[in-house]
Amino acid sequence: MPVRRSILAALALAAALSAGGGCAHFAKVKFYTHPENPDPDLKTIAVAPFFNATSATVDAERTADLFASELVQCGVVKVERPRAVLEAAYRLKYPEATSAPANVRIQDLISEPADAVRVAKALRADAVIVGTVTESNPYFPPVLGLAIQVFCTKTYTLRAEDIDRLIQSGKPLPLTTSSAGNVLDAFERVYDSNQSMLRTEIKGYALAREGTDRSFRDEESVLRVSENFVRFCSNQMIREFFKRRGQSIRPEQKPKEKPARR
Repeated sequence: MPVRRSILAALALAAALSAGGGCAHFAKVKFYTHPENPDPDLKTIAVAPFFNATSATVDAERTADLFASELVQCGVVKVERPRAVLEAAYRLKYPEATSAPANVRIQDLISEPADAVRVAKALRADAVIVGTVTESNPYFPPVLGLAIQVFCTKTYTLRAEDIDRLIQSGKPLPLTTSSAGNVLDAFERVYDSNQSMLRTEIKGYALAREGTDRSFRDEESVLRVSENFVRFCSNQMIREFFKRRGQSIRPEQKPKEKPARR
């Protein structure tokens, strides 16, 4: 119930602030709660192995797997993992194959938006996230750049300015006017841990996780463990996607709220 959720959120916020730590505890409250999924048509999301757009050696498939793990933890959608996407994409291209070889690259299987949509349909997913690592410095203080495109199986009629924005994103798959209708969103972010505001977010993320995951003890456990930093950045991207989806979704697509009990 909306009223009860508001009361519980307020109590959680008050408890966090009373414990001290100011901004970090504001961030802790944010990460303690899961993002809401505003789109009733998004029940299953597949995550494809990520591309690597950097000159560095990056385990992009592992990055995608960590991204998928954060999406699973959100608990708002069913998730198809990168390996399942790779296998489905390979079987679509080579129907006689039983499984994908270990050295196959995702960019050889998903090279255009239509490929992504076909894979989503094959997995009975409502959307597939195709991402790329755009910047990577795993050493302290770490920096990670990610770009994602969210392709859906439905085709929407978009405004001209929305089509232009999506086409300009162009990472990792190039878009056209016709293919943009299958894109729910596309954006890129660079997470630089030198920035004080990001440090506050990292501290809140670690505080929220420390009780359930021993690998998260404090801010340093995120900054100095590469996979933990990737998980934090993935969590940021996922939260922003759902927030942006809620802002852009048409009113008739939004789920109706149940009336509060009196």
